[in-house]
Amino acid sequence: MNYRNPAEIAELAAKVLALAMPGSEAPSAVRSTGVEPRFVTAAGGSGTPARDSLEKTVRAESERLLGLVDGTVGVVVAMNRREEARRWLAGLGDRVVALGSLEAKGLEYDATVVVSPAEIADESPAGLRVLYVALTRATQQLTVVSGERDEPDPAGVPDLLRD
Repeated sequence: MNYRNPAEIAELAAKVLALAMPGSEAPSAVRSTGVEPRFVTAAGGSGTPARDSLEKTVRAESERLLGLVDGTVGVVVAMNRREEARRWLAGLGDRVVALGSLEAKGLEYDATVVVSPAEIADESPAGLRVLYVALTRATQQLTVVSGERDEPDPAGVPDLLRD
């Protein structure tokens, strides 16, 4: 049983679990909120470097979530982006925290921003399991921000999270 995540988040994470551990059964969520995970693409346009676009997108989504939940917002990035992500969030206050994907296990946040699923999945041999953990940190709301390597569809859903 899954007591942390609402069904909407658990169903999305189950797609990654099926890739990481074929044949395994995903835990069933005990509650639903009616709030679907949000997908956003950070795409540089008209001369905007991709890094600047990713920074602006992650910061904007973090600010949006801070306005929607009373508690904390966790921003989960690939381990090599931890310090960069902390700079992106500077000045937003103590309710938002940036952490590397391997630091997320065992933690929970009211809302979570998972940044570039492909980067997280590719950073280690256990990357898909680590991505599953990152996706399951939110108790209320989840935003997934696609970066350059995520190959999002027109709705912004990265290839790793599609059916």
